[in-house]
Amino acid sequence: MSTTTACPICRRRGHGAAACPDAPLDLQALPTLGNVRARRQAEETVRTFDQKGFWKKVGRLAKILPFIRTAVAMFYCMIDGATPLPVKAAVAGALAYFVMPLDLIPDFLPIVGYGDDAGVVTATYALVRSYVSAEHYARADHKLGLDKW
Repeated sequence: MSTTTACPICRRRGHGAAACPDAPLDLQALPTLGNVRARRQAEETVRTFDQKGFWKKVGRLAKILPFIRTAVAMFYCMIDGATPLPVKAAVAGALAYFVMPLDLIPDFLPIVGYGDDAGVVTATYALVRSYVSAEHYARADHKLGLDKW
């Protein structure tokens, strides 16, 4: 008879909480886990982010989308040297989804086209908001021309 205990996260036997595939991702622990592959993927995501496409889309939609200020502040958070790599990767992924022309709900559909983009940006912001500083928002406001009011 086996004396192993069930995992406290998924309740299956054979592994502990540290090795559980259902364990939530800890953004702070990622760089210190020694997982070189995950770190390389995060660095690649940030490095290859399409800044030109991002600014083009921001320019077209700045007056229309209510979440654009948050997206731009998140961009400045992503390029900030003090921002941890896992946070940068999460932001790069969300903003890349925003830039992609084909996604879950095509952007050309009136009203609902940017609903999925808003959801991705908002959900990612909820995860990383402690890293998006007043300075990032000030830079976003300046870029969007909101500081002239």
